[in-house]
Amino acid sequence: ESTWTPIALQRAVNTLLRIPLFATMPVEQLARLAPAISTQQAARGDWLIQQGQRDPALFVLVRGRAHLLRISSAGREVLLDILNPGAHAGEMCLIDNQPHSSSVRCIEGCVWLRVESAPLAACLGSDPRLSYALMHGLVQRLRRAHRQITSLALSGVRERVLDCLLEF
Repeated sequence: ESTWTPIALQRAVNTLLRIPLFATMPVEQLARLAPAISTQQAARGDWLIQQGQRDPALFVLVRGRAHLLRISSAGREVLLDILNPGAHAGEMCLIDNQPHSSSVRCIEGCVWLRVESAPLAACLGSDPRLSYALMHGLVQRLRRAHRQITSLALSGVRERVLDCLLEF
């Protein structure tokens, strides 16, 4: 039994419909998923996800920007991506139940949706559109990683700087 009021539930569903990952889901399914979602606010510099830790939930950025980073044992950071509203993080840990392979740090005040793993897994199993949207996001991230690896391995400094400028 949900403790959500009808108005609050409708607002939550409307928020989810504005997020590309959930935009194709039927409203009824979103209404069932909404009670498993909480809002999390984070200030500039806050860590949402820590590399090496386990937290099998999906995080969806509603407002703000964040960095997706890998951190070496020596403390050096490599920027993998800049997350903007609509981006999601934590999906790999959610899928394979392994520790996070990267960290997420807010570069400005952020509002995140935290989607608990069990209800999301039920939705993934019952709606191929959500599974496809999640896979699509993973493939986009993998393609960016391939471009970065290729650039680092095959391009000179000048070409890498130009590629970065063009991407931004």
